[in-house]
Amino acid sequence: MNTTFNTYHFLRESARRFSDRIAITDESGHLTYAELLREVDQLATELQKYSEDKTLRLGICYANDRNFLIALFAGVKAGYIVMPVFHELTSSEISAHLRENKIAHFLNQEQGDRLYNTVFRLEIIHNRPDEEALELCPDPVFIRPTSGTTGKAKGVLMSHSGVKERITAANKVLNIDETSVIIWVLPMAFHFVVSLVLYVAKGARIVVTGGLDGRKLAGTIERYKGTLLYSSPLHIRLLSTLKEPIDLSSLQHVISTTTAVSSTVCHEFYKKYGIGVSQAYGIIEVGLPLINTLYNIEEPDDVGSALPDYEVAVFDDVGNQLSEETIGNLGIKGTGMFAGYLSPLTKREMVLQNGFFMTGDIATIKSNGNVRILGRKKSMINVGGNKVFPQEVEFILEQYPGVLRARVYADHHPLVGEIVAAELVPEGETLLVVEDIISYCRKYLASFKLPQRIRIVEEVEMTASGKIKR
Repeated sequence: MNTTFNTYHFLRESARRFSDRIAITDESGHLTYAELLREVDQLATELQKYSEDKTLRLGICYANDRNFLIALFAGVKAGYIVMPVFHELTSSEISAHLRENKIAHFLNQEQGDRLYNTVFRLEIIHNRPDEEALELCPDPVFIRPTSGTTGKAKGVLMSHSGVKERITAANKVLNIDETSVIIWVLPMAFHFVVSLVLYVAKGARIVVTGGLDGRKLAGTIERYKGTLLYSSPLHIRLLSTLKEPIDLSSLQHVISTTTAVSSTVCHEFYKKYGIGVSQAYGIIEVGLPLINTLYNIEEPDDVGSALPDYEVAVFDDVGNQLSEETIGNLGIKGTGMFAGYLSPLTKREMVLQNGFFMTGDIATIKSNGNVRILGRKKSMINVGGNKVFPQEVEFILEQYPGVLRARVYADHHPLVGEIVAAELVPEGETLLVVEDIISYCRKYLASFKLPQRIRIVEEVEMTASGKIKR
């Protein structure tokens, strides 16, 4: 491998510096950095017997626990290009992921040869070296499946050097170190670079808790004196509506990601705990370029200004850069960019526009540098020539008492082409009256943005990474 740096080195260095510190706490107990390194090295030695020094793609499929971390770093040390697979997918979905991303070996708990009597099983699918990844960069390390901005399935390739640049850039704001205690609630398969790898690199403690039990989450934060909660908007809402007295004063950062969080929820959380909720804007091809740490109390709807190593701008549809306070296509430039797409094979330079990665989001940049995301360009609803972004309507709907979650989308209309439609999930046993909800919306939305069709449903369809399917 043509590189002097390997992502595995992060773990090795943390184990050297913080050997007795706890790396991860999960349902099985605690694992120190020295113990984590020992487990990783043992598995890596076993994997190397199968990889035979070839550059192969390794799929790993484990739940939110120590085994995911062990598999991730062991695969990296053994020289594989690692692609995490979400453990809650069906077997047919997993098979499709492995096939579409040309995975050679599959490390999991269900199928293949059991490795040294552990939960690690290895299925050999093929042994063809990955020449495509090496065309994109000399030091490939991770693959993330994504539909990108075009809707067509792709595999995003990241390099060892890119990972190092990403976590260095993010930590200029997050300030993670060996005293940090991370409260972990998100799927590890979707959040592992500018999060898990960063935490391990800095010797932090990762405390895993799961489910949608707000009291359990709050209890975990209290018990372990969590300093960072990296979560979804739903977790923030669960905490903000708890009735019991709770001490979350140990939290230094509360970061909301995966999808937009409403200002109402952020204000309720701040009122209850005195802690601002920072929206973060992460994107697979770039990393974590935006975090709203400066204006998270006054303007919680924003995703923040660019971190020091990034530049943001908005452009019109022909590529002209627009001025502040203008709505346009969001582009990001900076360090740690992806190496390229694997399907079809596309080098990064062929994707960027004057160095900017075009995100597919419509946004505006304020005079204070804060970015506000208005919605996905491909999700925009055209109501008789008027533009409606589902996200802004969802914000209003989710502020209505008793609405747990809203999904807004375009529905066909024979006269105007498209109208605004919505699905609402009630909170608990709340009875939602559609006419009352529409009357409420009239106070905050222009007439063309009002939902014309509303359905009350038990749940809205989400992607595996926690985003609303539209």
